[in-house]
Amino acid sequence: MTFRFVAPFVIASLGTLLTPDAWVDERCSALAGSVLELSQKGGGGEKKPGGKDGSGAGKGGSQKGASKDATERHAAPDYSKATGEQIAKNAAADRAEAEELKAQLGEAPTVISSAHFSLKGAIEAEAAREALELAEQAYAELNIHFEKPANAAAFPSARGGKIHCYFLRDPAAVRELLPYLESKFGALEPYLRQDVLKGSGKAANATNSFAITKSDVDPKTYLLHQLGQVYIEAFIAGETPPAISEGFGVYVAVRWGGKNTTYCFNPDSYKGSVGKTAKGEDTAYLLLCKEMAQDKSDASFEALVKRKLNQLDDKDIAKLWSLVRMWMETEPEEGSSFLKLFSAKQVARVLKASYRMTPAEFDDHWRELHR
Repeated sequence: MTFRFVAPFVIASLGTLLTPDAWVDERCSALAGSVLELSQKGGGGEKKPGGKDGSGAGKGGSQKGASKDATERHAAPDYSKATGEQIAKNAAADRAEAEELKAQLGEAPTVISSAHFSLKGAIEAEAAREALELAEQAYAELNIHFEKPANAAAFPSARGGKIHCYFLRDPAAVRELLPYLESKFGALEPYLRQDVLKGSGKAANATNSFAITKSDVDPKTYLLHQLGQVYIEAFIAGETPPAISEGFGVYVAVRWGGKNTTYCFNPDSYKGSVGKTAKGEDTAYLLLCKEMAQDKSDASFEALVKRKLNQLDDKDIAKLWSLVRMWMETEPEEGSSFLKLFSAKQVARVLKASYRMTPAEFDDHWRELHR
């Protein structure tokens, strides 16, 4: 994962999102009702992977129905209180780190840390606290979904078991800051170091868990995107293709933050019929998926997992987001099985074991769910 193009967007209310003529061109307006229906049904209608009648019989294997979200089976903790307590516990160490960063940046930075995240640099303290609280909630609920204790170590190889995000007011400051960061997190690979020095930013991953971005991004959705990527990279045994980690980053940002604002490509080159201001929202992704499903213009899943990060476009991102949503919400049993078994080199075998489908049948199944 070599670079991130971060594009802030205006966040609209749900009522605005479901009014298609506010953001969709004329070709889309006829599809708006179907998009709303898909959104209400979780993107998959009432069909199950085993057959169109929802019985579960057929190639999809046994399906007990869309089980309740795992988080509903647990009493919701007070994330605000728990995060506040952890921030207070980390305050002394954060102040010391802020002094170190001040020497590197030439200005007094914010450093605020919770149990699993640390935000540093040119970021407002209150905005950082809100982002940490939301990320800790997402972290716990992801663990619960995968049948782990809410506070289980999700990325133990990361420094301090945390994701560290640096917000820079001046991207050029990374030249002075990078040696300091490498002394803490380890040297970057040459190609990645070159991209970072060009000001492209850096995404966190499961072993090199620091991210660099501009100070004007939305810290909530940015941090959630990093969480999604790092979480799934640590969860999957072996190499995680960029398509899978990016799909999870987008999914986590949209599910818990309401919007994705972090991209691996230049989103000026939009495809499909969704207007720019709607990019990153779930209804916009659903609309792109519906268009692709209708005319079979989507890339195959096998092709997607072979693509490099900067080869993905907005249609690919929409399909990847919807696949992760399918695995997490619509078909959680098959989804958990698929992710636990996943191997980029044996996609066909994993699909056969978890879905009892060939890759071509899996793509057709996805299209059927989104028509």
